[in-house]
Amino acid sequence: MSGVQEAGINTTEQRHVEDRLRELNSTLERRASKLRTLAAQLIQAEQRDRRRLAKVLHDHLQQLLFAARMKSGLMRRQTGEATLPLALAQLDEMLDQAIAASRTLALELSPPVLYDAGLATALDWLARHVGEEHGLTVALEISSRLDPVDEPIRVFLFQAVRELLANVVKHARTDQARVCADVVVDGDEQQIRVIVCDEGAGFDPVQLATTRGIGLFALRERLEMLGGQLEIESRSGHGTRVALSVPYGSTESQLPAAAVTLPVAVGPQTARKAGGSKRIRVLVADDHPILRKGLVDLVREQADFELVGEASDGEEAVALALEKHPDIVLMDVTMPRLDGLGATRRITAALSEVRVIGLSMHQHDDMAQAMREAGAVAYLTKGGSADELLAAIRTARNRG
Repeated sequence: MSGVQEAGINTTEQRHVEDRLRELNSTLERRASKLRTLAAQLIQAEQRDRRRLAKVLHDHLQQLLFAARMKSGLMRRQTGEATLPLALAQLDEMLDQAIAASRTLALELSPPVLYDAGLATALDWLARHVGEEHGLTVALEISSRLDPVDEPIRVFLFQAVRELLANVVKHARTDQARVCADVVVDGDEQQIRVIVCDEGAGFDPVQLATTRGIGLFALRERLEMLGGQLEIESRSGHGTRVALSVPYGSTESQLPAAAVTLPVAVGPQTARKAGGSKRIRVLVADDHPILRKGLVDLVREQADFELVGEASDGEEAVALALEKHPDIVLMDVTMPRLDGLGATRRITAALSEVRVIGLSMHQHDDMAQAMREAGAVAYLTKGGSADELLAAIRTARNRG
C-alpha cells in the first residue's frame, strides 16, 4: 500500500514540476517577446536620431543652397555687367561643392532611398556607394521579395550589410565582395536571409577579440534580440561568409496606380488646347517654402510659362492638378501626407495628358526608375542647373 501511495506522490510531484516548467517557458517566451520589441524600439530610436540629422541637412541646408544657386542663375541671365558673370559662376561652383558635401553627409547618416524606395534599392545604392568611396566591387543578388518589410527590420538589415562591407574594406584585403538577399521558408516561418561573403584574407571565427569581432559580436546580439541568428564561416586565407537570418515582417504597401480610382479629367484642358495657347501651364509641388519660392520665381520669369498653382504636400498637389489641369507638374519626391511617388501615380492615372517631372535631392539613379514607373516623364536632381530644368519642362510639354 505504501508503494502505491509513494507512486501517487511521485506522480503528483511530477505534475507540479511539469506545470512549473510550462509556466517558466511561458514566462521566458513573454520576456523574449518583450526583448524583441525592445530591440526594435532601440533600432527605431537610433534611426530617428539619424533621420533627424539627415532631415536638417535635406530640408534646410541643401534646399537653401539650391535656392541660392537658382537665384544666382537668375541674376546671371539678367545682368549685363562684364564682371558679374564670372563672380556668379564662381558662386555657382562653391554652392555646387556645398550641396555635394551636405548630400554626402545626409546619405552617410541615413540614406533617404532606404525609406522611399525600399531595401532592395537601398542595397543597390549601398553597393555603388561602397564602390565609389572605397573601390570595393560588390556583386548583388537581391530578390524583389524583400519588400515590403517592416521598417525596423529593413533599417537593421541595411545597417548590418553596411557594417559587414566595412569589415571587408578594412580587413579582407580584397576588392571583391558579394551580397545575396532573399526570403526563405523555415518550417512555418518566413525569414529574410542575407549573406555577405568575400574571398579575402579570412580569419579564425573562434578568435573574435578584435575590432572586427566586437562588431560581429554586437551584430549577433542584436539579431538574437530580434529573433534571428548569425552564422560565420571563415578561415585564414580562404575568405569569409556571414549569413544573417531574421523573421520576415510585412508592412501595408500603397495601392498600385491601377487600383486608385479618380475622376478622369475633362473640360478645361481640352478647351485650352483647342484655343491654341502656347504658354506652358506649370504646377509646382515642394514642401520646402524657400525652394518652392525659388521654383515659382523661375517659372514666372519665363515668358512662355504660366504658373497655375503651388502645393506643399502630395495631397494638395493631386487636388490642385485635378482642379487646374496643368501641362507640367514639378513634383518633389519627398513630401508629407502623400509622397511624390504616390502623388504622381494618382495624377497620371486621372490626367493622362499631364507631364510630371520628378525633383529630388537623391542621386539620379536612386529614384529615377521609381518615379518613371509611377508615371513621371523625367527626373532631375535639385543639384542641377536652372537651365536644365527649364529645358526639361519645354521638352516634356512638346511630348504632349
